[in-house]
Amino acid sequence: MKKRSLVLSASVATALVVATAAPALASPWDGNNIDFGYGRSWNIGTSMYINDVQLGDSVVALGAETGGVYTDIWDGNLRFKVTSPTLGLNETDYACAAVEDVDVTVSDDGDLVLDCTTRWTAVSNTDVDIHANVRIYGPAGDLVRSTLTIVNNSGSDITDLSVQTYTNFGSTGTLAGYQNFDETVIAAEAAEVAENRDLLNSLGAQWIVHNEIDDAPGSLAWGNAGGEILTYLVDPTNGDSYYTNTETFTVAAGETAHLVYFTGWNPDMLVADEYANDESLSPETVADLVADAAEFDDFSGRLVRGLPEGANVLNWGPIETVEPVEEELAETGADVSTLWIALGLLGAAAATVVARRRARA
Repeated sequence: MKKRSLVLSASVATALVVATAAPALASPWDGNNIDFGYGRSWNIGTSMYINDVQLGDSVVALGAETGGVYTDIWDGNLRFKVTSPTLGLNETDYACAAVEDVDVTVSDDGDLVLDCTTRWTAVSNTDVDIHANVRIYGPAGDLVRSTLTIVNNSGSDITDLSVQTYTNFGSTGTLAGYQNFDETVIAAEAAEVAENRDLLNSLGAQWIVHNEIDDAPGSLAWGNAGGEILTYLVDPTNGDSYYTNTETFTVAAGETAHLVYFTGWNPDMLVADEYANDESLSPETVADLVADAAEFDDFSGRLVRGLPEGANVLNWGPIETVEPVEEELAETGADVSTLWIALGLLGAAAATVVARRRARA
């Protein structure tokens, strides 16, 4: 079990205030922790992963042996490790060069967005840019999207790329649910062992929910069946860490490709339940997160927010291009004009009828 930050007193009301307050953020980032949604003091490293998130000041008991409470309750970090002999990379940890190279903004949708604005210097070919982006979804901060973008401006295809991700939820636990759940195959709660990992891959599962009573339950999603490349679970066997691997893939000369991963939790449910660490997390709370994870079955809605239309997302599939709004309005305008003309003709006809009746009278 990891160490926790202790506080002497807390209140759910404070957490609710944090959830509704607009974050005051400077760009570029100064490296300090960030308050956003229900999460207070998001600890984010230059490797663009979440170290720890505190749950505002909500009541979370440590247990009788300590007599205190803690707020550090969720680790949803996701770290990229990239391999490409062509680019001089061998399971190399992605990192932005420095904190001043990370811009932090709040989008029009109310999401917190962290973007590395400089190229990754570990890449040997200067015509190839690899950079990461992290999006924390508002208003609650319940979901984090980590995106790795590869831009190949060289004159040659890069044919030997692969990406591994590492996620650590912070405490040992069990599988609480997964895509294509079938209790006759893997019972829930299920042990995180190699046998169950292999079964998950055989089922084609591409998201899981992890649970342990010392932490908030967390979800991890690594792709779907619409993806161009296969991304599979590698090692959920040590109780809190999950690795995924892609198969080897190609980014053609002049092309841009993206890899997208999600980690999630349910902070508003924890605040509402005043979740206590010395008791088992209520089955309803875990079940709620498992049900919510079904949104990963369809790569649309908020999941694609902020990604370019038509973007080539290798592990999820291309993002559909939406018809321009102007064209739709133009077509609608033509229909409306026709309607007004028709109404005008009807009005003129009615006026003629009235005039004739008056003349007869």
